[in-house]
Amino acid sequence: MIKKGLNWLLRRLPFYSLFFVFPVLGMMNCQGWNEGSMTSETCLINSPLLQAYADFYYALILFSSFMLLLPLVVYIVIAIWLSEVFGRKLAGE
Repeated sequence: MIKKGLNWLLRRLPFYSLFFVFPVLGMMNCQGWNEGSMTSETCLINSPLLQAYADFYYALILFSSFMLLLPLVVYIVIAIWLSEVFGRKLAGE
């Protein structure tokens, strides 16, 4: 039972990290996000791709705050669903 649960977690952990941990790290990388221009002022690792990544998640949280968290809930549901689908594909089920 424990081995089955551990295998389930290890198959899905990369996808959960991709959807939940990396956005937080991306947002921690950039500072000074402006709601008007929807861009960050500075980033520790100054890359246009990483700045756009962080700006997307900042914008998602901003829109969610005005829409009763609906975009954030949709993101979480889609992330869990994709993690399940790709986790099963990874396991060969």
